Amino acid sequence: MARWSAAYSLLLLFPGCGRYTITPPLNVDRPTTVYIADLGNTSKLLLPTDDGRFIEFGFGDWEFYAKGNDFPLYAPFVLLIPTPGTLSKRVYPSDPTGWIYAEALHPLDVERADVAALERRLSDLYDAHVETEINNPGFGLDFVKVDEGYWLFNQSSSKVAEWTRELGCEVSGWTLIAGFRVVAPTN
Repeated sequence: MARWSAAYSLLLLFPGCGRYTITPPLNVDRPTTVYIADLGNTSKLLLPTDDGRFIEFGFGDWEFYAKGNDFPLYAPFVLLIPTPGTLSKRVYPSDPTGWIYAEALHPLDVERADVAALERRLSDLYDAHVETEINNPGFGLDFVKVDEGYWLFNQSSSKVAEWTRELGCEVSGWTLIAGFRVVAPTN
């Protein structure tokens, strides 16, 4: 937790960047529901599959998130200097609303084809690095080490924002922390 406290303290240097807004697309021909899990200090995206399962994807720092190494002096460095990133994955056998612990679970109705394309891309990325796969029982997730670096401007919130853009959502504001809100689309 010391790592997260230091991270949030550093963010006080960026006034007004605490929340961002996600607006789902207004017109969707073949809608399906995805979920953004707000876990307080991080965000995850949960995507449905054709067989009724959901796959949760997240992004974080390899040492802290995947390996569970919470070095007290690590936070300032990880925010300013890119460190190895990790893609996390967990599969739910059905709708995740009864399975996942989150401060909030935000449903978004988006285009089914966009969800399938994003799920395929993230699953392919995971599979391409499966030789690095580890399980962190503390988080109950599987992780692979990816080539993309983790740091202040490329962390879990910015990744969820990037992924929701791929689903046709509009994202506005700074995505430096998990503080986001979902608003209804307007004409």
